[in-house]
Amino acid sequence: MPGLTKIKIVKKPATGQEIYDITGQMDHKMIAAILHTGATFDEVLQAYQYLEENYYTKPVFIKHMTDRVRHVYDILDYSRDFAS
Repeated sequence: MPGLTKIKIVKKPATGQEIYDITGQMDHKMIAAILHTGATFDEVLQAYQYLEENYYTKPVFIKHMTDRVRHVYDILDYSRDFAS
């Protein structure tokens, strides 16, 4: 349609403080690793929620995740294993 412009919504990567707020006390190296992925706040939150859900329900199947969410999930999972 003439006169309409497309608006592209760009989500910015999560900040260290946002990652800390989602995950609680976490090693600075792990926060830096998550920052390095470029994941947004929503992606970090999704990965954290999947990890928490897996911890309590031990699902038989793996949820579909984007590559970036999977990377954050793996970092969080490693961090949890390392802290145990």
